[in-house]
Amino acid sequence: MARGGDFTTTLPSFTTLVIHLAVFDVVDEVWSYYVHRILHLRYVYKYVHKIHHEWKNPISISSDYAHPLDHLHTVIPLVLGPLLMGSSPVILWVWSGLVTFTAIIHHSGYHLPFLSSPRFHFYHHQKPLECYGTMGLLDYLHGTDHKYRRSHHYPIDTTYYSLTPLVPPKQH
Repeated sequence: MARGGDFTTTLPSFTTLVIHLAVFDVVDEVWSYYVHRILHLRYVYKYVHKIHHEWKNPISISSDYAHPLDHLHTVIPLVLGPLLMGSSPVILWVWSGLVTFTAIIHHSGYHLPFLSSPRFHFYHHQKPLECYGTMGLLDYLHGTDHKYRRSHHYPIDTTYYSLTPLVPPKQH
């Protein structure tokens, strides 16, 4: 892209894709955590971020229900990582699809196999001064997830690597 990205039709290798996505995740976590904390400062929250938090029990569409400045908070990390890495458009498209899908799922409350649990972000909508990040790494380092870790949400906040239902259907 801007830093010499490949605009040809050649697909990136799987290794390149994985490395780029890992870097994007780190960039997203750092950007999202610190900007999200700024959005929760009283004078910014009142005029910008409060709109997104009108949804105490978020649904899929609420992932994009935000003030235009707040929307920038989610769009900038979407392109920042690919710009820093000089990623190909294909990698940007994969990343964009993953980020959009994850945001929709995390706001829907669905806990799908192979994806992180939506409970961390759901808890943030319940307790807006906690759980600011996307992966929780900086929340752990800064101690903004202590109450969450003691809540009833935390023990079941895990990624499931099976298609087996969590609760078996009732036998008649």
